[in-house]
Amino acid sequence: MTESLFETVRYLFVVAVLAALWWPDAESDGRRARFPRSIWLGGIGLGAVLTVAYLRLDARTLGEAIVMLAVAALVAPLPAAAWRAARRWSRGLGLAAIVVLLAQRAGAVISFVVYKSQDRVMVASSELLLFHAGVALGIALVAIAGAALLGIARDSEPWLRRSAITGIVMLLFCEHLSWGYHALALSGWVSLPRALFPVVVWIINRIPYFGYAQAVLAAVFGAVGFLLRRRPGSAGSDGMLHPNPASRRLYRWRVRKQWCHAVVFLVSVAAATGASLYYQLYASQPLRQAAAERLEARAGSLVISVASYGPGEVRHYAYAPEDGRLIRFLVLKDETGTMRAAYDACRMCGAKGYVKQGKELICLACGTAIHGPTVGREGGCNPIPLKHVVEKETLVIAVEDLTGHDGARLFARGGKVAS
Repeated sequence: MTESLFETVRYLFVVAVLAALWWPDAESDGRRARFPRSIWLGGIGLGAVLTVAYLRLDARTLGEAIVMLAVAALVAPLPAAAWRAARRWSRGLGLAAIVVLLAQRAGAVISFVVYKSQDRVMVASSELLLFHAGVALGIALVAIAGAALLGIARDSEPWLRRSAITGIVMLLFCEHLSWGYHALALSGWVSLPRALFPVVVWIINRIPYFGYAQAVLAAVFGAVGFLLRRRPGSAGSDGMLHPNPASRRLYRWRVRKQWCHAVVFLVSVAAATGASLYYQLYASQPLRQAAAERLEARAGSLVISVASYGPGEVRHYAYAPEDGRLIRFLVLKDETGTMRAAYDACRMCGAKGYVKQGKELICLACGTAIHGPTVGREGGCNPIPLKHVVEKETLVIAVEDLTGHDGARLFARGGKVAS
């Protein structure tokens, strides 16, 4: 769920922000018009067409590069169009840029959903439901943020909106131009001069940070735009402040609406940024081998105190025999209180090991989830059982049983304990 939420927000957030910032300048008649449905439907429809082209054509890299460069070419004049909002050409250019940007980002999201769905069994499993729930939640979060930002933008000063558009478009232009140019170079269509290569690579390696920078700019605009907002009119036709209860209620409603826009936007930006950081810094990181406590034999046995074990707790240990190997094993106390011991390896995947995640053990080689009560049983990807004896509050493993079993042969010489 976190991956699909992250990808949806990463692609669509900037579209909602630019549309919300640009639209008030396009309302030439002074009325608060809504975005035409044709913009959203056209952008999403074109995105679906791009998705089909990506999936059908072999030259996907070339197609994506052309689309990236086209988006860069269209969004580049968007700041100038915003500063010349009264001109008819500027409105048309702004609409074209937003539609094409929406199409490119929608195509990326649809391609991501299709590609990831191919790896999943197409049944109503919890994994599939959570994956699509992440996409739906990301779209809802982006839509809420865009609607709230539009409310703030309509009450803000034009120079502030146009300054925010300029900063966001500069980041967007650098991202698309560098990525498209690099893709063309990889396809052999253009040559990448040595002087530009470090710059392009530097930008590409930091593209995720561009999204965070755009979110920061949008949040700064939201906060400053709210502080410098145009206050709702509070005087009646005769010039008196709040001449009647109806005008007072209308005034208070407009003030609450402005506060609501600011709070909802800042909360939605914080939620989107927090979810993205959580995925990038934690959820997307590969599982690593758990740290193992190194044990020394006493009278030919390894003695482990299990008095402090809690239900479902797993600990990893390692023993180094004289032949130079490092044999890892794990000890688990299941939910019923039964102590279990097994090698930190399985017959199918070898000695990659396991790590505890939630209530299950996850095989680091194939990702299979192992239920606690099955630890100590043969078969499948279960950890190889290890003979042991539980005596009161200690678990005892004979060194001979540990080193003489077939499971010990999976651990090569010179193994290391994870730290």
